[in-house]
Amino acid sequence: MIIEYENTFDGLLSALYTYYTCQDITIINSLSMPGLFKADKQKINFENAKKFGNKIISKFGIEAYENIYFAFIYDAIDKESSIIQYINFLINKNNNNNTAYFKIAKYRKEILNTIMRFQGFLRFSDICGVMYAKYEPEYDITFLLSDYFMQRLNGSDFIIHDLKRDLLLFYKNQEKVIISINKNIFSDYNNANEQYIQNLFKTYFDSTSIKERENYKLQRNMFPLKYRHNAFEFDEG
Repeated sequence: MIIEYENTFDGLLSALYTYYTCQDITIINSLSMPGLFKADKQKINFENAKKFGNKIISKFGIEAYENIYFAFIYDAIDKESSIIQYINFLINKNNNNNTAYFKIAKYRKEILNTIMRFQGFLRFSDICGVMYAKYEPEYDITFLLSDYFMQRLNGSDFIIHDLKRDLLLFYKNQEKVIISINKNIFSDYNNANEQYIQNLFKTYFDSTSIKERENYKLQRNMFPLKYRHNAFEFDEG
């Protein structure tokens, strides 16, 4: 039997609980190859999701739980089978098939490196007294990235907007929530004071650049092109 789970981490954990408590189950997420398989849609059972997550932590440790999460947000086309192979390897470490173990270790490293880069590259603007940043990350890292800015912004309210996935994270009063939203909701907003500050930043960026010492290759290594799209010091406008 094929079951289709809602493409959330709780949905995955709920489906994994079903996979390991029933026989002859294949799991796919709701965004993978829609219509290709005849599948039973499974509603999230949050209790089962919690049970499965706690079981992973109690038997294999918090790092194993984190690795499953990293594999989920890495979003490889074979993520379900890789996660199941990884769990099976943890259950039976005498199993020589450790391909999934090293694959997910690679996912973890790439995602943590991406988070570290955006800790330095993310740019905030002032929108009605709230700090707002937009970006287009390769992975769904907004929730993880927000932990850093909760400390960096010293408890100030902020919004992080993932344009690629149409997700908006709100942080206010030491609580955070993620919602789906129209990616263009802030596109026409232009606070005059904020524009002035951005212009000052760009002026500083240009004035400290010594033409004779310009090294575009080094600059691209330090601040890769794919991260510059929403960094206003590189805005030619």
